Amino acid sequence: MCDGGITPEKNAFSNVNAFSGSLDLKNNAFPNGPIALDCEMVGVGADFVNALGRVSIVDYNGNVLYDVFSLPEEPITDYRTPYSGIRPRDMMNALPFKVVRNDVMQIIRNRIIVGHSINNDLKVLKLRHPRSLIRDTNTTPYAKIAAGRSRRGLVALRKLYYDFFGEEIQQGEHCSVEDARSTMKIYRQVEKVWEEDLRFRFPEKYTKENAPINHYGEKLTRGDSYRKQIFLGIHLLAINKFPDGPIALDCEMVGVGQYNRNALGRVSIVDYHGNILYDVFSRPDKLITDYRTQFSGIRPRDLVNALPLKAVRRDVIQIIKNRIVVGHAVWNDFEVLRLNHPHYLIRDTCTAPYPKVRVGRSKKGLVALRDLYFEFFGKEIQQGEHSSVEDARATMEIYRQVEKEWEADLKRHTFEATTGRMIKENIPEMNKNFNCSFPWWS
Repeated sequence: MCDGGITPEKNAFSNVNAFSGSLDLKNNAFPNGPIALDCEMVGVGADFVNALGRVSIVDYNGNVLYDVFSLPEEPITDYRTPYSGIRPRDMMNALPFKVVRNDVMQIIRNRIIVGHSINNDLKVLKLRHPRSLIRDTNTTPYAKIAAGRSRRGLVALRKLYYDFFGEEIQQGEHCSVEDARSTMKIYRQVEKVWEEDLRFRFPEKYTKENAPINHYGEKLTRGDSYRKQIFLGIHLLAINKFPDGPIALDCEMVGVGQYNRNALGRVSIVDYHGNILYDVFSRPDKLITDYRTQFSGIRPRDLVNALPLKAVRRDVIQIIKNRIVVGHAVWNDFEVLRLNHPHYLIRDTCTAPYPKVRVGRSKKGLVALRDLYFEFFGKEIQQGEHSSVEDARATMEIYRQVEKEWEADLKRHTFEATTGRMIKENIPEMNKNFNCSFPWWS
């Protein structure tokens, strides 16, 4: 089998000991930390459909953990040798696909897997893997930005590798060991910023129970743990004593009924500093027809023990009453919550001009949250599935950048509108009679 095309010294990896088959699988004794996976494919059947021909897995240091040829379940009609490097003789002693699939499943379980367009590899392996444990150097922006490329669009592995290291790979036939090592080497260049960003975006995935493990065997948990914040939020809700100041709210939605209408699936509320006050899944009162997982991040298992909409709505009413609520296109969130909120207590970063003007956009029109956040901070959000915690925190961060001018302008306008009498003098009386449980469409 090929040695990957890159020598250990040239590739900055050491102790490369390739093996084939499932030598250590019985003991399941593999190094801790991320692994990189790459597949070479052949064509099967009359339509030359992709099928697994070879799979290679390397550890964090580039050592080969698994490297075997796989015999497809259907007759091979195209070996694709110029690209795959696979020839008929390689299949003489190849392992059956089912055996290979079971081996790979055992190796990658509960581990971070690194790959380049790795969904293609998982597809031919007929496997699924938690999105929170996938690090795709092609579809996510971290490597592309570090290499000076646009964060959008796809880039060939050989081009990205050359951008980083000035070395050529994939000269002639491909080798899955070489590609897996190259992908891992790229990941290591941006690992720190990538993992820190994910811990910020998806804190619920980084509890002690769920956190991925790095190559030192350490769990990648947040210092200020998600679970501690949730428990504190529940306590504050019970005693009705939340921190002063604005809060940010965001909802993830599912589709219900025959027409796939929006319904609340998850709601997250954070305080002025991004601490989580409330984060729950909500069970709609109608049949779910579309979980919209690729956008919402919500799966059927998330709603097994979810709170009913009425209970969630009651909690949210209690939290937001008489408070400034920050959101992005927040009217959509209030609609699925079936709530109204006083206009003077809403700070919508999508419709208000202050954030857009600050980043040089026209004050008219709408702007996607991820675009606005990138223009403020140069960081990506909403890569793949959305997280309502991430979106609420991102919205609050944007608000804090323009808070001073936003609030000053509102005070000036309210002063002029009341001919010298500040409306805030009347706010306590207005809030006293405010019933935020009264839907705005009633």
